[in-house]
Amino acid sequence: MRAFISVCVVLLLVGCSKKKTDEPAPDNGTNNVTGTIGSFALILPAKNEVCITGATVSDQNSAVTFNWGKPTNASRYEVRITNLITQVEKIKLVTSNSVTDTLQRGIPYSWYVSAKNSDNKQVSTSETWKFYNAGLAINTYAPFPADITAPTIAKVFNFTSSVDLSWAGSAVSNNIAGYDVYFGTSATPPLIKSNITVPYLKGVALSATGTYYWKIVTRDANGNTSASMLAWFISN
Repeated sequence: MRAFISVCVVLLLVGCSKKKTDEPAPDNGTNNVTGTIGSFALILPAKNEVCITGATVSDQNSAVTFNWGKPTNASRYEVRITNLITQVEKIKLVTSNSVTDTLQRGIPYSWYVSAKNSDNKQVSTSETWKFYNAGLAINTYAPFPADITAPTIAKVFNFTSSVDLSWAGSAVSNNIAGYDVYFGTSATPPLIKSNITVPYLKGVALSATGTYYWKIVTRDANGNTSASMLAWFISN
């Protein structure tokens, strides 16, 4: 009886174990690569373009394949794909220089790849590219949400009377018409400047020490708009 119970317990433990998803296959010594990893470039989806190669899954989703160059001494890859509207990030772990993922249609994404060798002691990271996953009946695509460049998010610095803000904008059609700047001490900052045609605003006044919030709304020649993530910094 005791032997029977022991066997049942072992079977139960094995049956309840879970295998992590998106983990690369075990190395088993067949992919034992070490040494400095060479540089590499992303290939598809192309930078600042509409991806039309996705395989239709539904009206809402399509399966998009990501490809990148294979650098020397790389045996595994970490692919990070971010929905630029929700800021939700997916991480895919693979051993080949290609991966397919199901994404929402008509949504802008960014992606980059980190290449690693078998002992994870060497890492090489690609550029970050943005693209739109093609949507149904969309004639024009809104600009990509602007990237905040300075002050960097969560930066802490000594109080000064003013601060210079800068960002980077991009659009599929290269038709950005202007930027609106929202800035203040509230987490819902007010509009302080509209229709700026350059990606910076100098000499923004600071009234006191504390936390400041800001974001950029980018608009294109077709009237489409997109909002950056909410940035913040602390002035002590």
